[in-house]
Amino acid sequence: MSRYFFLSYLAVFLFLAGCSQGETLSGVDQSPPYTQAQVEEIVARAPSGTVGIYSASRVTGEAYYLMGCKINWVYMYRTKTYFDLRGCAWSWAYITGSWRTQAAAVGTTAKANNMTVWFNRTGYSSWNYAVL
Repeated sequence: MSRYFFLSYLAVFLFLAGCSQGETLSGVDQSPPYTQAQVEEIVARAPSGTVGIYSASRVTGEAYYLMGCKINWVYMYRTKTYFDLRGCAWSWAYITGSWRTQAAAVGTTAKANNMTVWFNRTGYSSWNYAVL
């Protein structure tokens, strides 16, 4: 009987020791190419009409048209979430206010699954919602 317990403990020990030998990775397989300061500078220097801006305080009900974009990167910071875009008129879009966390989740899902994000443009450089 003591032999059985010894072998059981040995098996558990070897299992646990083997599990601790591997590497753990986060869900991100690449480091972001830009820091927050670099993203802020890139967006600030972007030509007029190439950045889509969403602010919870400026939401309007008017619709301009839906514009489909693919997402290269999602950058989430304390006050803003940025999308680095391709395949549309805008090269960047950003979200401020209360929806920035949800936007990061949607953007990350869209990027991971290579989905198109459709922005409802309400002006030259503004939008009021996006859908997958």
